[in-house]
Amino acid sequence: MYTDGMRQHSDAPMAHYAAMKMGDRIRQERESRSWTQEQLARKAGIARSTLSMIESGEADTTTDVFFRFVRAFKVSAEWLKTGAGDRYPPPGGGGYLPSVGGLEELADRLLAKGPDEIGRLMAIIAAKAAK
Repeated sequence: MYTDGMRQHSDAPMAHYAAMKMGDRIRQERESRSWTQEQLARKAGIARSTLSMIESGEADTTTDVFFRFVRAFKVSAEWLKTGAGDRYPPPGGGGYLPSVGGLEELADRLLAKGPDEIGRLMAIIAAKAAK
């Protein structure tokens, strides 16, 4: 049992989360909060049908949408992506960002998506840096 600052959670064994696919972790995390697909889709700024396809494994997330889920759930990026590591980052630790190895894997995944996805990420970073 652990607390994320707002409520207590019962955590399944780590091997269980590591064996799950990311869409399954997203669905389980959503359901553990008693959120509907519509509620999470609204928080992530995506269509409910897109969320349904991600949860069922019919579609992958973009990098942008992945980090929207991380922020909505306030979970670590590494845990949401792989099921490994701490589910919730330590308070004040800024642990929503992946580890260096996680960043390299994220870069590989982004490069595999192609130049359009890279361009979208660069535009997002530039917009956030300008704030």
